[in-house]
Amino acid sequence: MVLRQFVRVSLRGLMMLTSALAVTSSSAMSLSVNAVRTDAEQYGTWHQKFKACERFFHFEEDFQLSQYDADFNEQIRQDLARQIGNPRLELNDSTQGNPQVQRYLTDLAGVIRSAENKAIDQTRPSEEQCDARLQSFYAYLRPYNDRIMVPVRAAQEAEERAAEQAAAPTRKALDEFESALGKNPDSDSTSPQARRPSDVALARKLLKANPVLRAALPGSGDVLCHAADYSDPEGLRFLLTEVWPVPPDGCSIKNAFYSAQYTRNYDNAEWLAGRADRKDLVDLAERLVSGDSSSAPSDYDSKALPVLERLFSMGLAGNAESDRISLLHLAIVNKNPTLAIALIRHGADVNRQPNNVESPPLIEAVSSGSTPLVEVIANAPGMHLNTENSDGKTALEEAIFEDKPEIVAALFKVGATLRPAMRDGRPPLADVCSAKMAKLLLAHGADPRWRDTEGNTLLPYLGLNAELKEVIPVLVNAGLPLNATNRYGATILNYATEESSTGAKSLALESLAEQREFLIGLGAHVGKQDRRFTFANERSGGVEVNKPYRIRLADGRLIDGTTDVFGKASWTPDGGKFEATIVRP
Repeated sequence: MVLRQFVRVSLRGLMMLTSALAVTSSSAMSLSVNAVRTDAEQYGTWHQKFKACERFFHFEEDFQLSQYDADFNEQIRQDLARQIGNPRLELNDSTQGNPQVQRYLTDLAGVIRSAENKAIDQTRPSEEQCDARLQSFYAYLRPYNDRIMVPVRAAQEAEERAAEQAAAPTRKALDEFESALGKNPDSDSTSPQARRPSDVALARKLLKANPVLRAALPGSGDVLCHAADYSDPEGLRFLLTEVWPVPPDGCSIKNAFYSAQYTRNYDNAEWLAGRADRKDLVDLAERLVSGDSSSAPSDYDSKALPVLERLFSMGLAGNAESDRISLLHLAIVNKNPTLAIALIRHGADVNRQPNNVESPPLIEAVSSGSTPLVEVIANAPGMHLNTENSDGKTALEEAIFEDKPEIVAALFKVGATLRPAMRDGRPPLADVCSAKMAKLLLAHGADPRWRDTEGNTLLPYLGLNAELKEVIPVLVNAGLPLNATNRYGATILNYATEESSTGAKSLALESLAEQREFLIGLGAHVGKQDRRFTFANERSGGVEVNKPYRIRLADGRLIDGTTDVFGKASWTPDGGKFEATIVRP
């Protein structure tokens, strides 16, 4: 068994609960524990036996003993209720100091402690012995639980039946009323239900003729929220003018709007938006523009637009934000471009500065994949096309990275410019992963002859995320120097091997290793071997690319630097002892 310390409900806790029993008799009344003595002795015995076995207990035993404690507390309540003559006796604080109750509890505690002392076992029981005790306890607990709780459950069931019978006329009246408002009798079915028009005349007639219904409605605010799911604007207008001129407790206009929006009853949501409190407008708009595109129908965006326009007519500002997140951001990330365009038309800031959760709207639009939305934002007056996100990418560079050539073309069309290098020093061509994207960038001035500071071409950078057979021929034909040597005299083919010099696969060049024959077929050949030390990542099976390192030589000298695209240091081993580590943040 997994060892676990067992925590039981203490006798002190039991006494604190039972000491709060309400007693309706005089203080001269004598309360005896004789009726529960045998069970109290058994209670103390089981707790002592379990205490000796607590090192073997699991959560299951904890739960079962807690159930036993609850049953025993209920037995004490029943015994006191019987002696006092109040079957509905409940625990409360009104007679906590009653001397007869205290005497009863003192006697009960004495019985339990005596049983515990008799059950003390000076030996430490084995796991097998504790398992045997546990099985015996379960055999005792089941009938004990039935004996104590059967009358409780019977009383509860009787009360529930009585409550159901008492509520039947009210439930019938409400059912007829809701049916008149359009509720389908099978509305609880999991299959789609056809929406029925409301019959306001019938609902009005029922309300006038049935006093039970009139008495029930003031406390049935959930009828309004349910009606937002199944009824129509006419039914809602009737409810909020003739039944509840002021929204009832339990369902505000805001709550009803949420129900209508969730069930995609856009006409109801639009009508409710026209009655919304001004202070709730942003909350309603947030819920609307955040409609989950993964679960909403494909036409959600367009059908929700009239609802948003109604909120604008009620005073919603296009540049509003909720919890410091703009509504425009929420509309974009939830892939609701029509709603995003409406927000822009009503004044949303297309140049909003990014915060810890948002990117600039144009870059968010790129990630959404909506070319029309990108075009609207990019063409907005005063738009800053080259604003960066937290990763240092512009909208154009993000579209290149995400391989969205249609959006890249749209951004070029409105004047976005291709930077020679991104913030990290790499050219945008380094993120290309399709021939279509490569040709598009080359047509707009991208340089296929780019080399980094150590003389490496684009090839090792492309190896991180490109389908090489598709991209490399396009770049080579455009002038990429396939056999260019870097400052160490090596060509790309020197690194496109199954194993690096350290015996670990290169993550950056794994694709290149698989395409070695392909590169040779294009005319690649080997240069000088690069013998620099390589930092291998044992966990990933690759190398540590662009990571700070420290090498300590045998004579105490330190060499600090940053690994390159091949995971290599600037230092070449000379046969002496050394210690090399990646410097973690």
